[in-house]
Amino acid sequence: MRQSQGTEQVDAYVAAYECAIFLRGVTLDSRVIVKFVCSKSRVAPLKLLTLPILELLGCLLSDRLSKQVSKCLKFEANCYFWTDSNKCTYWIKGKIYNYKPFVKNRVRATQHLTERDQWSHCPGRENPADILSRDIPASDLAKNSLW
Repeated sequence: MRQSQGTEQVDAYVAAYECAIFLRGVTLDSRVIVKFVCSKSRVAPLKLLTLPILELLGCLLSDRLSKQVSKCLKFEANCYFWTDSNKCTYWIKGKIYNYKPFVKNRVRATQHLTERDQWSHCPGRENPADILSRDIPASDLAKNSLW
């Protein structure tokens, strides 16, 4: 494989937040291969949180999981993070001094683990992590074109 990079997708909904990690590589004959590596989800706290806050928790989960996967695979890849939350993208790419403490602490942790330019927005319908929030059986994930 000539080049490889990791792609992390993030999503959240009222009951949980999640991320999915894919590995993208380019072969010597310039074919692009994308494979699902792993996903992780967490149940949302009992205290009611807004959807953007849950999305931010999903971003932090993605950061941490990508570091674990990179360590397990024993190579460094260029990582790119995608979220369907414009607000999270704004928070992560912004200056943290204007944020409230809860957001400030999570954004600070995210900025410590990743670079701001590694984060991008993607529409929800193109976000593979969004499928995790749709209450579908695991057997259907294998048949899904995004996965």
